[in-house]
Amino acid sequence: MANESEVELDKMEVDAVQEWMEILLNYTFELDFFEELKSGVILCELLNRIKPGTCAKYVHSKYGYVHKRNIDIYLSGCRALGIEKSK
Repeated sequence: MANESEVELDKMEVDAVQEWMEILLNYTFELDFFEELKSGVILCELLNRIKPGTCAKYVHSKYGYVHKRNIDIYLSGCRALGIEKSK
């Protein structure tokens, strides 16, 4: 179980990443940060901001199978940028 200082550090790290993404994307997260990421759309937009055209054919949808496809597109984009799969 994580102690209180580790939990606080994790929250600080999440807040820092959220702030960085908001600045880079010129976007304000209105819902829970992780809820907004789960569709994969914002992650694809982030990669496209870093290197345009990295993620293509992702779509906004309420359906989980489309979210999975968007995440797969994002992960393929990460690999295309040389980001290795973690273990």
